[in-house]
Amino acid sequence: DKKNNTWEGKFKIEEDLDVQIIGAIKFKGQNLTNQNPPIYKIKSNTDRVPEINVIKPEDNTFEIAADNLIPLYFQLSDDFRLAQSWLEFSIIKPSYIENDSTVYIIPIKDYNEEIKFVNESYIFDTNPLNTFPGDQIKFRLNAKDNNPNQGISTSAFYYAIIPSFDDIIESMIKSENEIQDISNDALSQVDQLEKNLENMKLDMLKSTESSWEHQKQGEETINQMEKIFDEI
Repeated sequence: DKKNNTWEGKFKIEEDLDVQIIGAIKFKGQNLTNQNPPIYKIKSNTDRVPEINVIKPEDNTFEIAADNLIPLYFQLSDDFRLAQSWLEFSIIKPSYIENDSTVYIIPIKDYNEEIKFVNESYIFDTNPLNTFPGDQIKFRLNAKDNNPNQGISTSAFYYAIIPSFDDIIESMIKSENEIQDISNDALSQVDQLEKNLENMKLDMLKSTESSWEHQKQGEETINQMEKIFDEI
């Protein structure tokens, strides 16, 4: 700007630089420059991609809950500013069914403020998905910073397993066996309590009046029976 005797320019920095500002004029046919130009040290700060710390799920492979909801808890951090987070997933079918290679995207949040760190939570509702017993939901978390050159980071993959028909049947059989074991144990305890009651009756018949010991045994027997009923 000749009017204000100023100069303006832009240049890209990809590493640390020492910059000299040199002024030059023409005087009587000669190019004259300032003898001691100022030196500016410019440090380049590398823009790192965001960091993702997944807190939950704790395991990379897990069986999905009966309500088909997957709670996600994670932390995001960036050296300059976060811009966006989203969920990416696909559905893996059993080997006897043709696989679906479609990758789906669910936006989680856009960060419009100057945010460098955030604790985030999201409930991944898989109920609307077209899934069947034996399927797996393969997913991971993604985050982007404000770098226009695509500063994107991704978490490790997680696998939410939907129990197969065989798994469901096996679980039912196991539960039935456990119930049977509990029932057998409860019956055995009831038999023992009946014997204790009979012995207590005989002792009371031999005594002229009910003693403190008989009262204590009666209370213990009642407590044991209540405990058995609660277990059943």
